[in-house]
Amino acid sequence: ALLRDKHRCMVTGVLDLNSFLQDPSLQDGEPPAQVRGTRCCYIFPEVLGTYEHLETARILWMTLERFGYTGLEEHLRGVNIHRLENVLTLEHNVRVFMDRMLLWFEEVEGKKDFYRIQVAPRVQQVAHFPQEVQFVTHHNLALPDAKYLRIHAACCRIAHLSGAAEYLDDIHRRMERDPVLLEGGESADVLHYVLRR
Repeated sequence: ALLRDKHRCMVTGVLDLNSFLQDPSLQDGEPPAQVRGTRCCYIFPEVLGTYEHLETARILWMTLERFGYTGLEEHLRGVNIHRLENVLTLEHNVRVFMDRMLLWFEEVEGKKDFYRIQVAPRVQQVAHFPQEVQFVTHHNLALPDAKYLRIHAACCRIAHLSGAAEYLDDIHRRMERDPVLLEGGESADVLHYVLRR
């Protein structure tokens, strides 16, 4: 993915720090405007390709099939979860937003591989990302699949419209705040979430 993305975040364009340190050709010439850590970010979570979370994966694939998204499991099962079509190179902060379903990409009609960056309403004031981005491949490597990005966008919109995203944020806050079970049973839903995960 780093080769495909020219060692840069696909959203902000910042150069990957490890690539900069390890590749002398990236150090030649004019210094880049920004160098930061980037990470591989999955559209469909990496955990779906492991055998440790079979029940979670089964439920997700079944749910997507009921919404008409058939054949995804065959394309992404096992090591196929790591396909270039399912990953983006993102700077750490952008990746956190995407992993938390606070950022998604919506296709711009009539423009190939061009996307409008959307963020959840409750983080619009603090999300400082470009409004649009065009994905460009280098070395003829596959870009993120537009279908996968559409499904991710739909899941994000549903999570925020339904209030599920806020509920999960509350669970995560309570997990950090209360490291042990509360005696009155108020943390039962947190325990249930952790055990299911």
